[in-house]
Amino acid sequence: MRKRLTKGRFCMLNQGETKETNPYIKLASVRYAGETIRLFLFYMGVVEYDNKIKRYTQPEISEMINIAVSNISKAKKILEADGIIYKDGRDFYINEKYLIKGLKKHKRK
Repeated sequence: MRKRLTKGRFCMLNQGETKETNPYIKLASVRYAGETIRLFLFYMGVVEYDNKIKRYTQPEISEMINIAVSNISKAKKILEADGIIYKDGRDFYINEKYLIKGLKKHKRK
């Protein structure tokens, strides 16, 4: 029997069975540098409700996950260019194809 999801739990969507339709298979097939994957995992760890990424300065992130500050900036630009994260105003969000946390109040334009 499936447990009902409650507020505050993560939900990773499975939107299909083929490489073309499943976002996780597409993500796994991309050859990202290690820093890009590590930054994405960090963002998954600090995501707040409505997929908003908690704000940290680049030096704080660098200290927490042991990546050079210049590499954090490059990895963030790659994730944004590929649509994995997106910016709305001053805040960054994880695309809801890959992760959903909490209730959906913010909608991507």
